[in-house]
Amino acid sequence: MSGYKSKLISFMLVIGIMAGSSPIANANPDNKSFGYSARYGAVTPTQVYSLLQNYESVFIHYVNTHKKNAAARVKAIELIPVGKKTPDDAFQKLHGLANSLDKLMKKTNLPPVNRIEKEKGKAIPAEVFLQTGDNLDALISVMSKLEPGKTWGSYYKNNKYNHSWKPADVYALADLLTRRLELVL
Repeated sequence: MSGYKSKLISFMLVIGIMAGSSPIANANPDNKSFGYSARYGAVTPTQVYSLLQNYESVFIHYVNTHKKNAAARVKAIELIPVGKKTPDDAFQKLHGLANSLDKLMKKTNLPPVNRIEKEKGKAIPAEVFLQTGDNLDALISVMSKLEPGKTWGSYYKNNKYNHSWKPADVYALADLLTRRLELVL
């Protein structure tokens, strides 16, 4: 096999492995009872929660390194459990987090956070996932500007849990992160 063909096959294998381990690919595509769309496939609140926890990790790093005087106050703000919430409720809360992030983006001379638009009247889990990803991307952009030599790819991992998270959990964590961010702005 020529060197080019060997490299091409290796590249395709790596892409296949990465696609198979993505958060969306790990969802059960046969379970269409929740979080399934023909456009995005299956996405669960647990996958959204995982991405949001990655955001939280980056944010805590930001606070510990760039807002040291506020670190104790930020960590003292606690999660407020909420009752039943829908993916659309979580989506709206994540847009609120994006609004707060826009203030930080402006302070660091970066463009505003990308906003995912709902295809229909109510957001589906995939749209919630995408907005969470855009919020994480924005915070990573801030950190890349503040700490240009550091790599941030490890914050895009898919966390594993022993239980499933619900839209209310995503909503509550997004609320916590918004309140914490507002404290340091």
